[in-house]
Amino acid sequence: MTGKRAFTLFEVLAALAVIAIALVVLLRLQVINLRTVGQDCQQTAALLTAREKLAEACRPENLRQAASRGTAQRAGRTFYWQTTSRPYELAGYPPDALNALRLVSVEVRWEQADTSPGIHLHTLVADSALP
Repeated sequence: MTGKRAFTLFEVLAALAVIAIALVVLLRLQVINLRTVGQDCQQTAALLTAREKLAEACRPENLRQAASRGTAQRAGRTFYWQTTSRPYELAGYPPDALNALRLVSVEVRWEQADTSPGIHLHTLVADSALP
């Protein structure tokens, strides 16, 4: 031998084991990242649907409608939505003291079950046309 130093078989196996463990950890992180991105896309699509339905429910011609529900397609997914509109009174004020207010709520779910995750939006709308 000419005095060159080489790696032993044990050192090569140890290095391969460290690399394999690191690759498994990185693969697991990538799977978690892909799942999180998918959930984020679903929540974003649900939020856009909720904002759209809230804007529709706040239109003067729809404001007095007590409730409505339906389905919407967005980003290749089906969302189940429900809007409600009801009178809202400020505590301590007579109903005619201010413009009549209505509480408009929108709920969007990505599964039909009432216990599934969803997006909830609420707003108060002044309705001067109400008596």
